Amino acid sequence: MTMIKRLFLPAALSACAGLVQAAPNIQEQLDGATAKCRIEGAMADIQAGIVQRNHGEKSPQYKAAVEKSFKDAQACVDREKLAIKPNVKGAIEAAPDLKPEIMDAYGKWLSYMDWMGTPREVSAESPESRNFTDASNRLKAAIELR
Repeated sequence: MTMIKRLFLPAALSACAGLVQAAPNIQEQLDGATAKCRIEGAMADIQAGIVQRNHGEKSPQYKAAVEKSFKDAQACVDREKLAIKPNVKGAIEAAPDLKPEIMDAYGKWLSYMDWMGTPREVSAESPESRNFTDASNRLKAAIELR
């Protein structure tokens, strides 16, 4: 085996192995959607803060940036709620025995997503966040123990 094959074959194989993954389960989808909106809301908050620093709190630029941050955060929440709903229904149809855990996680996810409709710092915590995390962990355990 040539030196190039010895060096690059294992790397190529491991890279390809990462491409063959199962579709995310409903718990992973819920977690992913919250992460996406949390990041988008935090970025919107940061951008508004930069505008405030550069133009002042009473400037029209800052007012526009704050309005945009609220619209962006809410848009992510609305988009993810629409995208997840059919997946939740499909997950219940595929695993009716997990319906209580799925419904609990989904209900708490909806509450957490509503809370995230307002841009916040990425480190912001809430009861909604903790409740969803607990329900998500219970759903994960139920899926793993099936």
